[in-house]
Amino acid sequence: MAKPTAQAGIGLLVGTAYKTNLMDGTNYAFGVVWRNGVPQILPKPPVSGEGSNLPAAVNASGTIAGVWQATGGMTTPWRYQNGTYQLLPMPISPGIWYYVSAINSAGDVAGKRIYFYGTRGLLWRADQPAAVTDLGPSAAVGVDAQRRVVLANGTIINPDGSQITVAGGGVVRVFQDGRILGDRSGVRTIVEWNTSGQQVRQIPGGLASGVNTAGTIVGESDVLDGPGQGYKKAVWVSGVRELVTSPKPYQNPPDITDDSAIIGEYDADGDTNWAGNTGVTWRRSC
Repeated sequence: MAKPTAQAGIGLLVGTAYKTNLMDGTNYAFGVVWRNGVPQILPKPPVSGEGSNLPAAVNASGTIAGVWQATGGMTTPWRYQNGTYQLLPMPISPGIWYYVSAINSAGDVAGKRIYFYGTRGLLWRADQPAAVTDLGPSAAVGVDAQRRVVLANGTIINPDGSQITVAGGGVVRVFQDGRILGDRSGVRTIVEWNTSGQQVRQIPGGLASGVNTAGTIVGESDVLDGPGQGYKKAVWVSGVRELVTSPKPYQNPPDITDDSAIIGEYDADGDTNWAGNTGVTWRRSC
């Protein structure tokens, strides 16, 4: 199975391919980068032991960020550039889970750490490889070229360190291409804010998981896909929803490229088991 998880413009995707150990049934993930559809397996990061390599974000220059998840669950964040890994500094380790959410054009990486007392947003600046910035008690959803970071709790952290909160409050799920998308109180209504925190549009009927420069949104609708199947995947073009139905997407939320290709997983066998799924892109027929 191969699962693309993030995109950086046209022709560049990262994700994972899974292999099962036939001796004990353990599943291991290998990091994959697709360049114009051609896959390349990423080498193992310089960490000891077995585990899974999980790339999460890539920029247009091909710099990739992700985590190594050791057998047993602990994670180590990394940046991969020009064939070389850099293990990112961790403010508390071991025993803490680290995750990556985004990378900008300069190679700055945004993410989070999860520990017993909650979640903290993090920023690893490319020009400060030995340092990590703690952004506060919420996950970092994304970082833009100006090094502006948006947290899941609706906090926008500007490059000068000043902070504002999105108008009306909300849960931020996406910060891509200068667009901030989320919702309020779990209601399936997509809210978009600009980087000044002002609300610019509201679209009923779904939750966003990706957006491109044109403002086309992908995510989950408010239409159930059947018992145990979750919600149908959808694309909103100029605010109008279209369901993504063929081939049937898997449960994981999709993303979208700047040339409007929807990326995700194809549910090959029609059940809720991820085994046997494969990566796929969808395009509108008109």
